[in-house]
Amino acid sequence: MRTALATLALLVVACAAQPTEQAAATHSKQTTAAAEPTTAKPASPTTGPRADCGDALQLLLSVPHDPPTRAQVDSACAAPVAALVQVADDDSALALRRLRAVTLLGTYDSTEAQDALERALHAELASVRRTAVAALAKHRASARRDTLLRKALEDGDPHVRAETARALKGDSTPATRDALAGARERETVPFVKALLE
Repeated sequence: MRTALATLALLVVACAAQPTEQAAATHSKQTTAAAEPTTAKPASPTTGPRADCGDALQLLLSVPHDPPTRAQVDSACAAPVAALVQVADDDSALALRRLRAVTLLGTYDSTEAQDALERALHAELASVRRTAVAALAKHRASARRDTLLRKALEDGDPHVRAETARALKGDSTPATRDALAGARERETVPFVKALLE
């Protein structure tokens, strides 16, 4: 038995020491390829933004501890706002995905994004409403945006009202000052009242 094992070991060593014709050909190709200048391959049509980016977007929105950036969403989707709106409007979507979609809509100052954020202000989950307020606050000041934020001062959840107070803090328009004064008078939750002072 020892003799058979010793013979087998010698065969393995001998085979490993002598390169086969195939190995030599591969080595020759690799050496030639390394010496030749390479030309860039044209981008594949699948590497750019895709019209239907559902799976890619769901993956981006699901990565724990690493929310996606607008640039990542733009590179994954040909129509990023429409894709984000679809997730933001989905009551059955995972909460993390929905909240991230609503947050990202704050980076797209468009009518379509504002429409979705307005719908999010009426969501059942207070966390979605609060996130919609924060996202709207990132949009350019406009009569519509400011009206939506002032209405959010009347939300039933104190955290939504607190986020709204933060969002409207620097707005000195008469309508907003009046809305903040009215909210201050009727507010009963101490931490929200402090933000309205």
